Amino acid sequence: MCLKRRKTSSSAQQKPTHGPNSTDSKHLKEKDQCELANVEPSPKISTPKVSTTSPPAASTPDAPVVPGPDHVLEKVVVESDSSAGGNAPQQQQQQQHPSEKTKLRQKLEGAKELLQRWGFNNNKKAAMVLIKISEELMERVDNMEQSQQQSRETLQAFRATLLKDIQEDLHEKQHVFEKNLREDLREDLRVDLRVDLREGLRDKQQSFGKNLREDLRKDLRDKQQVFEKNLREELQDKQQAFEKNLREELQDKQQAFEMDIRGDLQKKQQDFEANLQKKQHVFEKNLQKDQENTLRNHDFPIPCFLYLQYQLRAS
Repeated sequence: MCLKRRKTSSSAQQKPTHGPNSTDSKHLKEKDQCELANVEPSPKISTPKVSTTSPPAASTPDAPVVPGPDHVLEKVVVESDSSAGGNAPQQQQQQQHPSEKTKLRQKLEGAKELLQRWGFNNNKKAAMVLIKISEELMERVDNMEQSQQQSRETLQAFRATLLKDIQEDLHEKQHVFEKNLREDLREDLRVDLRVDLREGLRDKQQSFGKNLREDLRKDLRDKQQVFEKNLREELQDKQQAFEKNLREELQDKQQAFEMDIRGDLQKKQQDFEANLQKKQHVFEKNLQKDQENTLRNHDFPIPCFLYLQYQLRAS
């Protein structure tokens, strides 16, 4: 931007007269020659190689001494900055630390502007200055490219080494971190698992004992109720069967006993009647004998009923 402003400012000063024979162009040429005459050549720049056919610039009596390109361009830049007006301090602040490419670009712009000011009459001096500037530019560009290439290679090597070191360090730290993390997690998991297992086992044991007691109590109550019910039913059935069997057995025994008693009574009655008849017969026989003996031995009257009974038995 600064170079464009300088170029436009210098071109704005040349707008009134464009021809080489105008008074302004002559005045500028004389001014440039005076400035070039007062500037010493730069010792840094080697003498450019000029063709033998072209005469040297110092052979002409009115030709000024050709200065170095640095001094010429510095004069041109200073003059263009002075003609720019109030923008010069701001541009100087912006260009306090210009880069190498910016300096070379400024010198090229200054060389172009110098060629425009000199015109066609002083083309030899402009060619020499341009040759010197081009040689310096080529040398600086080569140096810049070499330094950039070296810097790029160094940067790539440094980046590769740094990346390798970072990767190795990161891999080692990651390995250590993973190892420590696994150990910490294993230890935390072991502790948490032990605590959880202890608490879970205690809770499960308590709940299991409680549930077991409730289940056993309920099961025992149910079984007791079922057992009592079955026992009552079984006792009732057995009692009914026992009572039935007992009644039947008692009835059978009673019938048998009654039959035995009846038989015994009948037999005893028959025996008693037979014995009674036998005893009665013996008694009657004895009584008859006694009566006969009494009647034979005693002389008293016999009652009539006894006599009748005696007659009946005798008959």
